[in-house]
Amino acid sequence: MKKILYSIVIMLLSFSVYAQDVKTIQVYKNSITHDNIKANITYDENGKIVKDEFFYTVTTTAMWTGKPSTVIVYNGSYDQIHSFFTAILQFANENKNDMNAKATIDGREISRKKVAGIKCIVIKNGDESTNTNIKSLIKALESLEKWRKEN
Repeated sequence: MKKILYSIVIMLLSFSVYAQDVKTIQVYKNSITHDNIKANITYDENGKIVKDEFFYTVTTTAMWTGKPSTVIVYNGSYDQIHSFFTAILQFANENKNDMNAKATIDGREISRKKVAGIKCIVIKNGDESTNTNIKSLIKALESLEKWRKEN
């Protein structure tokens, strides 16, 4: 019986030695366009980041029911999401006067469109389609870069 008890204690100690801390942080939030970037950051016991996973989401409200719906537009590591935003902004800059421009970036169809007279960037992932604007994407990218400098 003592051997079993010692084995359990040793197993518990080994788990505590390799414990990691995961924190969810808000990197960016835009109340007007409902763009949001959150990240799950995994730290080792010394406080060093060992894994990062970022989620870019957009929340919309159904017109008839008023029910909110959140769509994950993109998720990946810092480098992946930074590259995604950079490519979208490059596309938007190159096609600022072409409202019919389309491109595929990381498997998502990106296009320009006017919605209620406002120039938008449309990001389509499968059946889901979200609208955002260039200013929001620029601020999101700046927030990502600011987070990187601080961490």
